[in-house]
Amino acid sequence: MTGPKHIAFIMDGNGRWALKQNKPRFYGHEAGMDKIEQVCNWCKDFDVHIGSFYAFSKENWKRPQSEVNFILSLIEKYYKQKLETLNNNNIKFIHIGDKKELPPKTLSCISILEKETENNDSFYLLFYFNYSSRAELDRAALLLSEYIVKNDINLQAVNSNTDINLSLSQFLYTKNFPDPDLLIRTSGEQRISNFLLYQLAYTELYFEPQLWPEFTRKHFEKAIKSYQKRDRRFGGLKGS
Repeated sequence: MTGPKHIAFIMDGNGRWALKQNKPRFYGHEAGMDKIEQVCNWCKDFDVHIGSFYAFSKENWKRPQSEVNFILSLIEKYYKQKLETLNNNNIKFIHIGDKKELPPKTLSCISILEKETENNDSFYLLFYFNYSSRAELDRAALLLSEYIVKNDINLQAVNSNTDINLSLSQFLYTKNFPDPDLLIRTSGEQRISNFLLYQLAYTELYFEPQLWPEFTRKHFEKAIKSYQKRDRRFGGLKGS
């Protein structure tokens, strides 16, 4: 089997890693953000074209305000430090999630990163910030309903034998990208935490016990090798 072209990452364990170092949780979030650049480079070395990084969920707003504020400040710091690096490495930055709820300063930094890297095409860094898969599906269902009403589509005529091709996937944030081939979650937790519920339907899952800041190239290569040994049948029979 060839290697994956799109890998999704649940970057779990930043806070626990910091506590292991006798440091505040903030220290772990900063280390976790720095890890993204390394992982993007590993992906490129293995001919992976897309990386989806789950950075901040809608549920994360429930965390202590001081921690949330620090995470938001990391976006500004990342923008200032990494924009040149992204361009030098031909990496395109794409935000995935609800922009409406973001503070103006955070939104401005994300928008600049997207604008200034929009012509890069060697690797796509999908940055999921203020993201919820259930909210994404609710939004997609609403957009699909609006599309049906606006175009006066007869639902009885929508079937596999007509030229009308309607799918919820056409209205997801990720509509322009293929589904992930592989999901890697660090920290040993074995759940997907409201991440890409629709898109992960046939994704191979890999759970790494190391915490995200501890995740090394060796661990990454182990995940790739595990993926390459699997038989992806997408509902078909083996060897078909």
